[in-house]
Amino acid sequence: MQPPTSVSTKRVLFATDFSDHSTAALPYAMSLACTPGGKLVVAHVVAMGPLRAGFPAHAWLAVSAQGVREARALMQHMAERLNGVEHQTLVRSGDVCGGISAMIRDESIDVLVLGTHGRTGIRKAVFGSVAEKLFRHARCPVLTIGPNVSTDPRGVEELHSILYPTDFSEEAQAALGYALSLAREHRARLYLLHVTKAGRDWDKAFLEKQLHDMAPAEADLACEPKALVRTGSAGQVILDVAKELAVDLIVVGPKHRSGMPGTMATAYQVVTQASCPVLTVRG
Repeated sequence: MQPPTSVSTKRVLFATDFSDHSTAALPYAMSLACTPGGKLVVAHVVAMGPLRAGFPAHAWLAVSAQGVREARALMQHMAERLNGVEHQTLVRSGDVCGGISAMIRDESIDVLVLGTHGRTGIRKAVFGSVAEKLFRHARCPVLTIGPNVSTDPRGVEELHSILYPTDFSEEAQAALGYALSLAREHRARLYLLHVTKAGRDWDKAFLEKQLHDMAPAEADLACEPKALVRTGSAGQVILDVAKELAVDLIVVGPKHRSGMPGTMATAYQVVTQASCPVLTVRG
């Protein structure tokens, strides 16, 4: 796979439910959009299921309209913080995941920014179970700001080090181009990490060579990437290495193939507990 020549973050969608955990990610979205030609779209979707049989249509419409009015008032208050950033605000009602996905498509969004908490995992974050669907199906990369991330958003402007964990799967390969491109554009140190399972006999030198080969000379990186092979539980090892190396960003390709229960668990753990922002790239 050839890495993209550049990674654009000019068109940023910040999806919010107005909670404190969600709003904490706003400075990061603003930081990404504060580039020449950048634009920030701040969006909220009032969750409304389909009209159920026997439920009065006028009552359903009234509930939807009230939710939209309240959201617009909250959005107006949030917009006061966006001085100096080219932006627009959107409030919709209906299916949250469908609404966000439509905005990503209609607004030609480069990156979706979400804030989350870590108490009960990503399934209870921002939009509850909708967050899982966004990870699985978003048409653009998703930058997630967890509760352990610094409130200083300069980390996404001034990347000095990037961690790219891989299990050599197709999903991980999809994220490689972004890791290489961001490392090149920011002249950042790139760490390539593979986590092996305990109790198995692994050829560490062979795995390290595989990692090195993922960053060819034509990637034109400022410094030689460092290959790391560690043993343990993948999610916890990724978190430990990211903290040990004080990286500014983790770039990961979460698994989403059907028939493989639990394959998103590692991405969930990293996203909700990492001490730096996490960029997930769907294959």
